[in-house]
Amino acid sequence: DGLFDCKTDSYRPAVFTSANDDSVGEIISGSTGIPDYWVGVAIVSGNPILSNVRFSYGAWPLSLWDSGSSAELTDVQYVNCAIPINIGGGSATVRNVLMTGSLVPLRGDFSYTVSAENVTIVGADPFGMTGPGYPTVSFTNSIVVAVTNFGTATIINNNSLIDTNTIPDLFQTVGAASYYLATNSIYRDIGTTNINANLLAELRKKTTYPPVVY
Repeated sequence: DGLFDCKTDSYRPAVFTSANDDSVGEIISGSTGIPDYWVGVAIVSGNPILSNVRFSYGAWPLSLWDSGSSAELTDVQYVNCAIPINIGGGSATVRNVLMTGSLVPLRGDFSYTVSAENVTIVGADPFGMTGPGYPTVSFTNSIVVAVTNFGTATIINNNSLIDTNTIPDLFQTVGAASYYLATNSIYRDIGTTNINANLLAELRKKTTYPPVVY
């Protein structure tokens, strides 16, 4: 219990992962070296703002339980998490977020809305599920592929690639990173600038090209 204070930046991210994940930080005594699911972080009130955070192997890594809340997630990665975002209603804004290896990227107990800008989601079945309500997700400048079905979600496509199939050679892997756009990708530099002003400014400092490995 207590305040969740996210004091991170681009070069000092926070990583939440399994105690058995030896790929990050010091190896914990008793670790099996085989990552398994841990439960997650629950935010019960307020309008949380999270940035520069990586969640790995979380069963429900981030739960937003306040039905009237408005969450903002920027520069966040979800890797091999079962249900990355669990929303108790309200809304969420996700910007420059990666989700890969998820079972269900979004879940909620009531109707909720998500605004997603410059988001990459690879693989899910179904994309969203909920109880008595239904999620509405608006994608802008995003890539959503290998999602076999979209469950109960209503999808709004604004200048995004959304496909239920796996697209060969869409991404390339360099070093430990797997989701750089492929060389000569037709999806590079075609995004609309009609997005959040802060995100637009930050994206001008980033790249979709991989580093040169010597």
